[in-house]
Amino acid sequence: MKTLAAIFLILACASAHAQKVTGAEVVEYGIIKKIISQGLLAAPKTLTGKTNNAIVDELVQSTTTIKASIGTTFGIFVKLLGEPEGAVVTSHFRCIHPKLTDPVSGHTGETEEWEGPLRVGVARYVSYTFDNEWELVPGKWTIQVLDSGKILAEKTFEVIAASTSNQPMKPTAP
Repeated sequence: MKTLAAIFLILACASAHAQKVTGAEVVEYGIIKKIISQGLLAAPKTLTGKTNNAIVDELVQSTTTIKASIGTTFGIFVKLLGEPEGAVVTSHFRCIHPKLTDPVSGHTGETEEWEGPLRVGVARYVSYTFDNEWELVPGKWTIQVLDSGKILAEKTFEVIAASTSNQPMKPTAP
């Protein structure tokens, strides 16, 4: 199953003030390690209909080149700009990728979309994890953060096939 580890945080309180999002900033990006996950959440606009509820992540390597292998997570650390600082905003996330087909559900698509809370001025990860063989498709993968249909932040990654062998290459005959 595909997991979109996106910022589904447990938030103690919501802001009572009017929230104004003026933009977003990608603070860092690359390969990510999930530290704490609280299972799966419903995400009807994804191929599997679910997303990971990762609440604590850390950057392992800053890169835009991702080797496609089961368990690899990549994404962006993004901070919403606006006011008031700390206000909770329901954000929209999108991952655009080469055509994938979930063999269990039969669903095919080139985008995954889900929502989750972000706090203004507090950076959090938005990411994608390869959980199934059918997801390991090389090509351009873009992660976006949107507000009211407007793209606030995005980063494109080049997913490449992981090496299937660590054997040295044999010399070719002249």
